[in-house]
Amino acid sequence: MKVICFGDSNTYGYDPRSWIGGRYAREDRWVDILADMTGWDVSNMGENGRAIPTKAAAFAEDADMIIVMLGTNDLLMGMEPEAVSEKMERFLSALDAGGAGDAGMEKIVLIAPPPVTAGEWVQDADTIGYSIRLAELYGKAAERCGVRFADAGKWNVSMTYDGVHFTEEGHRAFAEGLYRYLTDDAKEGAMIKVLDHQRKDVAYLFDGIWDSMVIAYLQGYQGKAWVNRMPEPDIGLIASGEYLFIGGDADHDEAGKLAADISGYINGDAATVIYSQSSMAWRDLLLSANPGNAHEIKRHWIVQRDYDFDIGRLQQFAGNIPEGYEMRAFDRELYDQSMSEAWSEEFCNAFSSPEEFLEEGFGYGLMRDGRIVAGTASMSVYDGGVEIQVATKEEFRRKGLALPTAARFILECIDRGIRPCWDAANSISLHMAMKLGYEYNGEYSAVHISKEENS
Repeated sequence: MKVICFGDSNTYGYDPRSWIGGRYAREDRWVDILADMTGWDVSNMGENGRAIPTKAAAFAEDADMIIVMLGTNDLLMGMEPEAVSEKMERFLSALDAGGAGDAGMEKIVLIAPPPVTAGEWVQDADTIGYSIRLAELYGKAAERCGVRFADAGKWNVSMTYDGVHFTEEGHRAFAEGLYRYLTDDAKEGAMIKVLDHQRKDVAYLFDGIWDSMVIAYLQGYQGKAWVNRMPEPDIGLIASGEYLFIGGDADHDEAGKLAADISGYINGDAATVIYSQSSMAWRDLLLSANPGNAHEIKRHWIVQRDYDFDIGRLQQFAGNIPEGYEMRAFDRELYDQSMSEAWSEEFCNAFSSPEEFLEEGFGYGLMRDGRIVAGTASMSVYDGGVEIQVATKEEFRRKGLALPTAARFILECIDRGIRPCWDAANSISLHMAMKLGYEYNGEYSAVHISKEENS
């Protein structure tokens, strides 16, 4: 998706605290924030002092979207809003004549700038009133021209001391408002993707979820997250591999919509949704919002602490490999094998690439005739620890084949000085964990959700 943002200093990212022409940092400019939120190729064609052009601008023909936000400087130069709107309509019509490329007006999004406020550059009430009225006039002009329209005056964009330029927080609010508009067709309730530098700002939403995958996300290793707003979100969701972690106020007005839309965040055909056990409100919401494809499951909590494992016992397990099998450390070949089959892809699918897995993760596979049939790998990593994933191909189960790989994996963790965390999805996993030396802490509730309705 190639997007062009055509505007003035607020698109450029001008910082009025700097010398003339200075900009906010990349992470504080709405154009770049939008690019980070979406993964789109977003070009910044903002220019300080730009008024609405009197001639058609030339844009790259392969652009999928052209976002136009202009008019503030025209108002500051003394034009009335009706004249500014007419000027914009002429500019858009000129684009329709060829400046917008083959897709014409369908790719254009006209944005009414946020109204100016009283400040060093704005000292009369008329200018403020004109900037408010401009949104209504732009909406009608957009309808006549056949372009999409958004009113940034609804996005709570804060201004600096001059009353004209966005603050850093204003750029963030603008990006969030535009993101909602573009990704949810202007409907309320779209979740906002959390940027990397904001991970710690959403940590409180997941208090009470004692899972190393949440820690891995918050520390910047793996996963993605969405919240209902920034700053101070009320609800949020972390997605990592085949797991979703949902948190925040389940009684919030937007919680029901998040529960109903949960399948849109699933990576694959199904996911396990984990929530704080202090209240079953999220469980109830998920089940009621997804009656055809969700059901409660019980998992087994393993105490998360530093264990004093019996090294000799682990070495004995690790060396007990049946005849006809061999154990191998994960390499690129085993990564590719694991990702090629549903039973084993969870070894590696929380990592964004094979390079990331081989750099940050590790594992051991039990091989039969050159193919992995059982194994243990680091499903996620965080500072000082890993989450263990153990699995066996269906036709090889109940033969104790995964136990040697799990023991070898724990021994490697001990050598590296990191904590091997275990979470048991079923009684077989629980039994293996206890055999290896882990401590059981009881059952907990989760919800399994499929993208397709259960038959």
